[in-house]
Amino acid sequence: RPRPRPRPRPLAAPLCRQPRDCAASSAAAAAACSALLPWASASAAAAAAAAPSAATRSKAKAAPAAEEASSPSALAAMASLDFWLMLLPKAMLFTYTQFFMNYIPQLLHASYGYDHGQAASLGGVAQGGSVIGLLVVGNMIYKGLAPGGKVKLVALLLAVCAAVPLALSLGPEVLPQPLVVPLAVLWGLAYALPFYIPPGEFAMQIGGKSATGLFSNLFDAAGFTFSALWNPWASSLAKDGDFRVVLLSQALFGALSLVAMPLCMHRQAARAASVKKVA
Repeated sequence: RPRPRPRPRPLAAPLCRQPRDCAASSAAAAAACSALLPWASASAAAAAAAAPSAATRSKAKAAPAAEEASSPSALAAMASLDFWLMLLPKAMLFTYTQFFMNYIPQLLHASYGYDHGQAASLGGVAQGGSVIGLLVVGNMIYKGLAPGGKVKLVALLLAVCAAVPLALSLGPEVLPQPLVVPLAVLWGLAYALPFYIPPGEFAMQIGGKSATGLFSNLFDAAGFTFSALWNPWASSLAKDGDFRVVLLSQALFGALSLVAMPLCMHRQAARAASVKKVA
């Protein structure tokens, strides 16, 4: 008996039974791709723009490290000459705050004949000169100057701080009463800027972001310590009405500050200018 012949397998059905169906499907796919392509390109471009490059990230990480490496350590800064050239004037000028609060009213009463109420009021007027020195001389004049101009202005103000106490030490025999309060106001105006601004700028320059507070606290601690040593001595003289020696000490502190603080500022400005030239 003859074997049955195997049935042939059916061929796969064509995707498109008619040519026009194939053409329509191809056109639809092309339109979809063309619609999606701009969106995908825009998304990729936005992602590339938003993501920082590796070079940018490496520069951002290297900047703080370079800043820390370029700034000296706290111990090295304390051992430098500039640190002491700024610390000593800050400590000596700290006694001016004590003199204006505690001794100006006594001076006006004991040496120039003002009663206690007038002496206290005029002492407050003298302290108002320091406010003018910060708001006007500090904010409006000092901040707009070049480094060389700042050095000259601080030197001028410290010269006034040395000259006014020296003039007040002459007493009522030489200095007439109407000049005392204006000279005290001028003294307060002159000492405020050197007392506050240059030490703060110096602390930022040598301390950077990490040690600015440390150096500011060191300056304040030196001022409080120096005032604690000077104040009992000055108080013992003021009780006896001898303001001449106390005022001469204030003039001496102003003269020493006149030498040290502008020299420190000049050295710092020269160092910053040399760094800019190298860069």
